[in-house]
Order: sequence, then C-alpha cells, then structure tokens
Amino acid sequence: MTKSVLGRAPEVSDDDIINAGKMLLDDGSRVTGFALRRAVGNRGDAGRLFRVWNAYLEATRCNPNTDGIELPGELAANLAAMGKKLVADLEGMAEAMNATAVQTAESRVRQAIKLADEREQNAEAEVNDAMLFIDELEKKLVANQEANNELRRTCDELKCSEADLTRRVSELQNIELQHEETTLENSNLKRTYHAVDEENKELQIHVAELKKEVAVLREQLGDVARERDQFLRELIQLTNPS
Repeated sequence: MTKSVLGRAPEVSDDDIINAGKMLLDDGSRVTGFALRRAVGNRGDAGRLFRVWNAYLEATRCNPNTDGIELPGELAANLAAMGKKLVADLEGMAEAMNATAVQTAESRVRQAIKLADEREQNAEAEVNDAMLFIDELEKKLVANQEANNELRRTCDELKCSEADLTRRVSELQNIELQHEETTLENSNLKRTYHAVDEENKELQIHVAELKKEVAVLREQLGDVARERDQFLRELIQLTNPS
C-alpha cells in the first residue's frame, strides 16, 4: 500500500501493520486495534492501526464486475434482421439477465450483511481488548501507588532515625567537651574518654551512610512518581482518543 505522510512520520509503518495483521490471522487470532498494537511491540495508536488494516482489506477485496457487454456489430445486424421472430428469444434473454441481476444483488446484500457482522464482531473484540488493556494499566497504577506509599513510610522512618542519631551525636559531643574541660585524674577516665570518642566516630559514619540511603530512596520515589504520571497520561489518551 502507498503511504501518505503529513508532518511527523507515523510510529508504525503501514507495511508493519499489514504484516502484523497477517501474522494474527495465521495464528488464528482475531485482528483488532489492540491486538495489532501488541503485535508491533505496543507502539502506535490502536485506532490508526485498525483503520490501516481495514483499508488494506478493502483494497484487496474482490468486487464483481457488472459492466454490460456490447454486442458485436454483425450479431446486432442479424438480430435486427430477424425482427419479430426473435422477440420471444429476446424476452427470455431479458428474463435471464434480470434473474442474474437479482442473484447478483442478493449476493451483494449477503456480502454486505456478512461484512457488517464482521465489523460488529471486530468492534466487540476491540472493546474487549481495550477493557483488558485498561485493567492492566489500573493494576500497574495500584502497584505503583503501593510502592510509592511504602517508599514514603521507609523515608519517614529513616528521617526519624536520622533525627535520633543527630541527637545522640550532639550528646556525645557535649560529653566530649565535658571530658576536655575535666582533668583526667586517672587512667580509667582516660580509657572512658577514648571509648566515647571512638563511638562518636562510628555514629558519625553511620549517620553519613543513612543520609546516602535517604538520598537514594528519594530518587527512587521520584522515579515511581514519574512512572505513575506516565501511566496516567497513557490511560487518559486511551479513554479519550483524539
């Protein structure tokens, strides 16, 4: 089929759509817009894909040729010469032609009814596929929302832990200042001071690691929010096609 492209080129070419439709027919599957969209890798608009496929079917459908056949000049002259003698034969031919025309009309009616039935079935299949696709999107949205809520809870817990560790570090710093102001009277006090100092360093390292974890969780939360927004936009586009 020839392709007419205005502006931006379509995401899926007509040939790709036609090949996908043929593959679905070979597999014994019904050809719908969403079935075509899955066959081409979830690309393109389902409505456009189905229109291209229907245009291909119309172009390849065989229509009977009902053009009249002009009689040769010699035969026309013979018929004119025969006159009234062949009136009955001509009437019989007219009746046969009329019967053929009636049969052709009935065949076209049956073909039109069959085509209408096929389109109705395709429309029903299209709606079913659309509902399944929407259900999948809704499930993904729910899963993403749950993951988002879980990340928020984890982030809040980490914030509380960070605040508690900050208070502990502050307390240890105050203890360290008190130790600096106090005369070290014996070796036991010195060992206590060194032990507190080592614990303070470990806590500072722990706080730094927790801050890194909080930063990573915030990035993950942002990714989940963007993915949720993308699913919402796709859902709006599918439920309100332009």
